[in-house]
Amino acid sequence: MIALSRLGAQLLSHRNEIDAAGGVLSKIEAACKRFDELEGYLYSNIGSLTDYGRAWRQCQDTSYCKKFPVRAGLGRLLVHPQSLLQ
Repeated sequence: MIALSRLGAQLLSHRNEIDAAGGVLSKIEAACKRFDELEGYLYSNIGSLTDYGRAWRQCQDTSYCKKFPVRAGLGRLLVHPQSLLQ
């Protein structure tokens, strides 16, 4: 999760640079809000996500994995592992 924290730090850094330059913060604030939502989702579901990944890599049935509700806009940020193989 180091990369996740680095991304958060970069977003905050860009937000501060835009603010210091007197720019419009609406887009970066929206990105920060979505990032916070994604980070919360990942941290709260880390056990289920790793169990799902392990089962998928071992070609086991993953239908038992709990489906977590994700806000519609956030769903675009999540990539299903099988879609990477197609």
